[in-house]
Amino acid sequence: MIDDVVQMLGTITVSVNCTTSKIPTIKLADLQWNDFELYFNNQIKSSLNLLQSIVSIMEKKGYVKL
Repeated sequence: MIDDVVQMLGTITVSVNCTTSKIPTIKLADLQWNDFELYFNNQIKSSLNLLQSIVSIMEKKGYVKL
């Protein structure tokens, strides 16, 4: 996906994370760690993976300073 975006647009200058999935309604007594892991993997881990994939591209162009 990243290669396709760079090929189409030339570079990546910004990343905006504004997606989320619906959180199922689960009674606290029925809530399991697996429910948290699923949510974290979908919301947090996916954002981290995307940012790690693009930060070097953005850094080379001067959009990110680490």
